[in-house]
This record gives sequence, structure tokens and C-alpha cells, in this order.
Amino acid sequence: MGQMVFFIFVMVMHKDKLFYDLEKNRMLWMLALGIAVLALVLSPIIYYRILYHRISDTDTLPEKMKHWGTASLVRFALMEGATLFSVILLFITSHLVFAYIAAVMLMLFANLIPLTSRIATDLRLTRSDEDLLMKN
Repeated sequence: MGQMVFFIFVMVMHKDKLFYDLEKNRMLWMLALGIAVLALVLSPIIYYRILYHRISDTDTLPEKMKHWGTASLVRFALMEGATLFSVILLFITSHLVFAYIAAVMLMLFANLIPLTSRIATDLRLTRSDEDLLMKN
């Protein structure tokens, strides 16, 4: 949420100064794009690695949720870091490429909203645990 507010603030603040020139700040936008791609590739790998190496079928629902929280926090932090990096570069340079990278990252970040069905699938919950999760 904070990254979206910061993105909107920067866009409003720099609305008259924004420009698009792929030759200008080439190294910076390539770096921002690389960090964004790295975050997109690493975040699901780390997320599932944390989940599947720490969770066993004998764990209770609270134990599984604790591990899910840790995995989700790492995943969200990687995505948010890449987004904020692009927004900060947009703030410094007023280059639209950083706005595009940040906008794509924000859309992908919004896709990670935790849904009960997705949590149940990721945690390989039993039917009774899934019903307990739905109640809470």
C-alpha cells in the first residue's frame, strides 16, 4: 500500500517533468529492470522453498500458518523492494521507464493478495484444516 501511495505521489509531483528516452539513464533502467526480474524469479522460488522444506503433513494449522507468514513476508519484501527501487529512481530522474517498471510490479504485487483458497492449496491443508481456516 505504501509503495502505491509513494508511486502516485511521485507521478503527481513530476507530472510536468516526465520524459521517455531509452538512451538516457540506460544503465539505471537496465539495473531497475534486472532487479525487478530477479525479484519476480526469486520470490516464488524462495516462497515455495520455505513452505515445502518447513511444513510437514503432521503440522497443525497454526504451525503451517506461521511458516506461511514467514514465506509470504519474504516474498512480499522482495517484490516491494524492487518496486520501491524503481519508484525512487523515478523520483530522482523523472524517467518514464521507471514508472512502467513500477506499474508492472505493482500489478503483479496486487496479484499476490492472499486468498483462502490459495493459502489452502499452498499449505496442502486437509479438509478439516481448510474448514477451520475458512471459519477464521
